[in-house]
Formats: sequence, C-alpha cells, structure tokens
Amino acid sequence: MWIATASLPAALESELAAGRFTALANLDGDDAATAFARGIALAHLGRTLDAREALQKASSALTDAAAVEIGYLDLNTPDGPATVVEKMTAFLRANTGMSLLVARAHHLLGTAQFRRMRTGDALDALTVAQRIYHSQGCEAGEAQVFDHLAAEQMFLDDPLRVLRRDVLVPRPLGIDHGDRSA
Repeated sequence: MWIATASLPAALESELAAGRFTALANLDGDDAATAFARGIALAHLGRTLDAREALQKASSALTDAAAVEIGYLDLNTPDGPATVVEKMTAFLRANTGMSLLVARAHHLLGTAQFRRMRTGDALDALTVAQRIYHSQGCEAGEAQVFDHLAAEQMFLDDPLRVLRRDVLVPRPLGIDHGDRSA
C-alpha cells in the first residue's frame, strides 16, 4: 500500500497506487523518481537489499522520503529500532509540518518504539501519525496505524498475563473489552 510521501511523476504514482510492484521493480532508469519508486516496489516484494540500494539512489529532492522508507527496512536489523528512533527523532525535530512524510516518520518512530518496548512513547508517536494521516485524508495511513495497534495489542497481551489470567489491555490503547462475551 503506497502512501505518497514524495512527489513523483503521475505514471509512477499511479503504478504505486495500483500496487503494480512487480512491474515497477523491473523498471530501468537511474533517475531519482524511478529509483525511489523501484525501491518502494522492491520493499513491498520483500527484496530488502535491492530496495535499500534503489532508495539510496534518490536525489536530494527525495532524500527525506527515502530515509523514512529505509527506516522501515532497518527495523528488522539487530540495532534497527534504536537507530530508527534516533534518526526519526532528529528528522521530526527539523520537520514539524502536517505532511504525509511527517505522518509516516511518526508512524515509523512509533513502530520502532514498540519494538524497543517503549509503549508510551510508541503510542504518542502513533497518535500523532494517525492525526496527521486523518487531517491529510489518507485513509491508507490511518488503516496502517490501526492495524499496527491491533498487532501490538496481541503482542502486549502475553506479557500482561497475571496468575494465569488475562489482564485487560488498558483503555488508552483504544481497546474496548466492554462488549466481549462472558
């Protein structure tokens, strides 16, 4: 699912929006926009090393968007979450606007904070991301945040077991257990 964090030629944007990642992954051309689109496509296809290489070819006009997307690739490396938190914190200090790029950076920061078991910081970042996605009319971004929160609830449920009984995940996580079956 493509969230338009950078301005690309209409043909590339429409291919990304349509999810035609295989076709984009096979594009030739080393211009920044093509390299960026190819990097996004390769990431969606699970080809992490190729995606990183393509995203690193982005010019200065796409450097920030490429850095955020590379951050998502870095999450799965041993020191990735800590590195991502450091980079996205610095990025967000310099970029305070209400753009989709800033929303995606907050989203990445929240994901990295969850992986570091910093739940409060993660929820703060994800709340900001959701708010910006909503203000920009980006339903795909909002859906990703909500999907991420649901996955994190499952992750948190196991450590919150007390005396072989489940403890409810607190309401601030947006989970309402009031209507569950007895």
